[in-house]
Amino acid sequence: MIYVVCEPEDFFYDIYMIVSLYFPYEKVIDKKGECDISSGSMLIEVSFKLNDSTVASNCSLFVKDNMTYKSIGHCFENHTVWGSKKKSVKYCIKVSVFKLLKDYTKIEIPWGILTGIRPSKIVSELKSKAVVDGDIENILKSKYLIRNDKAKLVMKVSKNSYNLLNCDPKRISVYIDIPFCPSICLYCSFSSNPIMNWSKDMDDYMDALEYEITKCADFINKHFKVDTIYIGGGTPTSLNDCHFKRLLDIVSGSFEMDGISEFTVEAGRPDTITPSKLEAMKAAGVGRISINPQSMNDDTLKRIGRNHTSSEIVEKFRLARKLGFDYINMDMILGLPGENLDNVKYTLGSILKLSPENITVHTMAIKRASRLKEKIVKNEQVQLPPAELVEKMMDYVVETMDRSGYLPYYMYRQKMMMGNLENVGYCKSGFQCAYNIQMIEERETIAGFGAHAVSKAVFLDENRIERIANKKDVKEYMDSIKETTDNKLKAFKTLI
Repeated sequence: MIYVVCEPEDFFYDIYMIVSLYFPYEKVIDKKGECDISSGSMLIEVSFKLNDSTVASNCSLFVKDNMTYKSIGHCFENHTVWGSKKKSVKYCIKVSVFKLLKDYTKIEIPWGILTGIRPSKIVSELKSKAVVDGDIENILKSKYLIRNDKAKLVMKVSKNSYNLLNCDPKRISVYIDIPFCPSICLYCSFSSNPIMNWSKDMDDYMDALEYEITKCADFINKHFKVDTIYIGGGTPTSLNDCHFKRLLDIVSGSFEMDGISEFTVEAGRPDTITPSKLEAMKAAGVGRISINPQSMNDDTLKRIGRNHTSSEIVEKFRLARKLGFDYINMDMILGLPGENLDNVKYTLGSILKLSPENITVHTMAIKRASRLKEKIVKNEQVQLPPAELVEKMMDYVVETMDRSGYLPYYMYRQKMMMGNLENVGYCKSGFQCAYNIQMIEERETIAGFGAHAVSKAVFLDENRIERIANKKDVKEYMDSIKETTDNKLKAFKTLI
């Protein structure tokens, strides 16, 4: 347990996020009054001084020695105020805590003080102000303390995506969430539901989804131009053939499909892909699909709870190609339980032999509500590779993707990622997924439909985003569908 003392307490969360980079499995407590020294392993004290032009942060680290805390580190930071005073204080505190813990642990955090921020958005904002690439890279390294190789990576991502960013406030993308899966993977905490538990309620879910989409589509078609459509989840293809066909009919019957630049369906799990579903997608105008291995090692697939084999992945990929799908994404995850570098090499090599247009490389994130996190808390053996090995896996992927001609075009980070690394989408030249770019860069309004979906109303002129979240729980979503739809329409009306 790590105690934090910060006066005032407004900045505890920012300190917590930095401490969690170095001690991801430690409980971090905002100390109020006396702390229980018998349970605390460490104490961090933070204070700051602010005037009109400068902010100074003082940070001290104490480690338990018998029944007292022993001072073992100190960091003082002094910075010029920029932007709001609160933002300047927050930055100064984060840098001082970061440097103090780096000196104490000797751990190199690749993304510096960035925690919940999308790194590519920083680059895009600087580019929009006509800052040149060389200066942007220096800012990433000096201001945000990002490691050199990661700064270069995010600059490459921007190079391959910046010209595709939306500048038209009348363009909108549609996201549809199907929150069901054939089974729940070991590492997943997403609000997915085993579809067998919802078979009797599926008609009701589809009714609610149809109501929400059709009520909003009339307004969207009148005032906006639909740019991309993305059906995700969950695993949309876990629906039976009848419900899946109905889903596609709802979409194609509701939105003006002429001029849509991209229509994606997350087919995802190969055990849910059938010839009839592929044919229905083709007939509905779906151009891009995902078939996601995560690993091509059968022992790993069993271990993480995916009810398919690597041979099924290859079989369904070839079937999709045979039926005319020439734009396919495949996902893989680095840091899966029990995997080593050779396993990753085998997975990536197997995927490259299939030559998909997109390959999305995820770093394992230990999600709070996952069965994996539960096992870790219970001290069960989960065989997670160490962070150093996961970083070697990522280094191998970066080198191999570059050698194979794939370009990094979008990226994002999550909490509790192993090695504090990243997720990167790679593409063959000319195959950047437009929805992924707009979703990460938050430059285009997203209309989200279905349980767990989040709509984002983007006010480009104000550099402002308004989030409208649907209910996560499927039953609550169905019960509140009229209120959900009315709230969404009310928010969208403020855009016109």
